[in-house]
Amino acid sequence: MKWIIGDGQRTRVWFDNWLPGPHNVAPDGPASSALPNLLVKDLLAPWAHDTAYWMYSKIGAYTIKTGYHIQKAIDKENAHNSVPSDPIKLFWWKCIHNGLPVAESLNIRGCRVYRYCQLCGEEVEMVKHMLFGCRVDREAWNLSLLNTCPQFDHLNTTLSLLQELIERMQQGLTDTLPFYLGWRLWKMCNKVVYENKRDHIIQVIHAAMMDKQLWEEAQNHNSVNNPQHSAVTQVQVAFPLSSLLHSLPQHIDHLCLVDASWKSPEDQAGIGWSLTSIEGTPRLQESSAIELTSSSLVAEAMAMLLAVQQAQTLRYDNVIFIGDCGELFKCLRMEAIDGRMHATYINEATSIVKDIVNIAKQNSFPFLYVPRYLVVTADHLAKKARWNKQQYVITWH
Repeated sequence: MKWIIGDGQRTRVWFDNWLPGPHNVAPDGPASSALPNLLVKDLLAPWAHDTAYWMYSKIGAYTIKTGYHIQKAIDKENAHNSVPSDPIKLFWWKCIHNGLPVAESLNIRGCRVYRYCQLCGEEVEMVKHMLFGCRVDREAWNLSLLNTCPQFDHLNTTLSLLQELIERMQQGLTDTLPFYLGWRLWKMCNKVVYENKRDHIIQVIHAAMMDKQLWEEAQNHNSVNNPQHSAVTQVQVAFPLSSLLHSLPQHIDHLCLVDASWKSPEDQAGIGWSLTSIEGTPRLQESSAIELTSSSLVAEAMAMLLAVQQAQTLRYDNVIFIGDCGELFKCLRMEAIDGRMHATYINEATSIVKDIVNIAKQNSFPFLYVPRYLVVTADHLAKKARWNKQQYVITWH
C-alpha cells in the first residue's frame, strides 16, 4: 500500500510508504530519532488530502486478481531464473506423454520399422530407453554432468527422470543443460535413422551447451528490437495528418506527439516527444531515459508532463498533445472535468496528472487520444532513449 501526498496530514515521514517508485521505501536518517512523529505536512504546503491506494491496481483498490498476480510474480522470482526454451519444453512434454515417434510407438501404430535401438541395438527403442536406457546415451549423460549425473538405475519412467532433473536444478546441483542434452540425444537418434550419420558423443554435448548458451543470450538481448539492428537510424517517420485534421480544434497550430517506452520496474524507462506544425513541418524533438518507474502509466504521465512543461517554457501556443495511452487520457479527462480524480480510479500517476492538467489549463493545451500507429515518431524516440540509457537530447529543425 502506498500514499499519494496531498496535504500530508495523514502520512508519517519515517514509517509510511509514500515515496514514489516501485519498491516499499521510507526515508531514514538521524532526524527519525529526534522527530519520530514528523508528518509529511511539515515538509510541504497543503493542497489536497492524502489518499492511500493499492499500487498494483489501475483503480487504486486491492482486488483478488491483482493479489493473485503479485503472488505469482513472487513465486516466479523465487524460482530458478534460467528456463529452457519453448521447443525444449515441448520435447519433454512429449517425452512424458509418450508422444515421440520412437520405433516401438511406430510399430504399435502399424508402421513396420526396425524395433531395436539404432545406437546400441540391445533393446527395443522406447522413450525411456532413448533418453537414459541406452548405454551410448548414458555415456553422454556421465560426460556432460560428471558428478551430478542422476543414478539411472532407480529411475523407472521418463517422468521420474524429469522430476529428478528439476529437483537437482532447484537445489543448485545443475542448471538447464540436461534438458538440452535430452533434446540433442533425440536428434542424434533421428540423424542415424534418416541420414545414416552418427554424431560423436562430444559433438552432441557441445551442441547441447551451445543451445543453452544461445537461448540464455537471447533472453538477455532482444536482437529484434535492438536499435543497432534496426533500419531506423534517423527517426523521421511521417504520420497521416489527414486522419487527424478533422479531430483538431480550429485554433491549433502545432501537434505534439508524446510517448513512453517501459519494460519493468527494475529498468529505466524512455520518453520522447515530437513537435510539428499543423502542416507537418518538424519543429523539435526531445527524448531521454528517466529513472525507474513502477508502471507504464507513470512513464507515460512523466513523458506528457515534460512535454507540456517544455512547450510552456518555449512559449509555444495553440499546441495539442497527442498520445496513445488510453488510461492516461482517461485520468486527464476526469481531472480536467471534475478537478479531482474519482475515488475508484486513484493510482500512482495521480499527482503527475494534476500537474499536467494545471499547466494545460494555464496555456489552454488540449489533449487527443489516438491509435498507436499515429505516434510512431515519439514511440521510436522513447524506445531508442530506453535502449541506450540516453541522457536528455533535444533536436531543433
